[in-house]
Amino acid sequence: MDKPRVLIIEDEPDMRETIAEVIRDEYVPVLAKDGCTGLDFLKKGGIDVVLLDIRLPDINGLEVLAEAKKNDGNIEVIMVTAYPDVRNAVEATKLGAFDYISKPFHNQDLLHTLRRAHANLVNHREIERLKAIVRMTLDKIVQKEKDYNFIIQNARSSGKAVPVEDLEELWSLLLTYKEELMMVTEGFERRETIFEKFKPITSRPNQMLEGPPQ
Repeated sequence: MDKPRVLIIEDEPDMRETIAEVIRDEYVPVLAKDGCTGLDFLKKGGIDVVLLDIRLPDINGLEVLAEAKKNDGNIEVIMVTAYPDVRNAVEATKLGAFDYISKPFHNQDLLHTLRRAHANLVNHREIERLKAIVRMTLDKIVQKEKDYNFIIQNARSSGKAVPVEDLEELWSLLLTYKEELMMVTEGFERRETIFEKFKPITSRPNQMLEGPPQ
């Protein structure tokens, strides 16, 4: 499994290299000497967590934070500073910073914060993945509902029974999609609300194979 990539935006060379050595066993450090360089790395993608010095020679760290979150809302940013300031901490939190640590820091404290930040990122990405599956599955269900209605309308207009094989295939697919949704939405709130819209097509009628009543 590939190591997470941590972007270290720090203008002090010694501090930048020291942080890289501390985290290298668990993470792939990506080094940036200033805000502009850091933003270039972020635009290329592939960064999981950012360690961001709040005081940089070219751009204020809070501006870099805002751009980072704009580029990827899920990315986790840990602000680092040698000059703790309540106002900066509050502003960083408002802009979406994961945490705020002060220099000098203990190596284990830094690693602990990184682990928490990465775990949070993984959680967010998993939620986004599940949401995407839900959206695609719901689209499939809507399409199959249209197919079902088309078959029923044809049966009504022709006065013939609905072909068994057509409905068997439809219901098999619908039940499969329902099972997929049940699995991926288990951790989401209001799961029942999601299914309520599709209630008419996710429980099989007793006499469906003979066509609708005239």
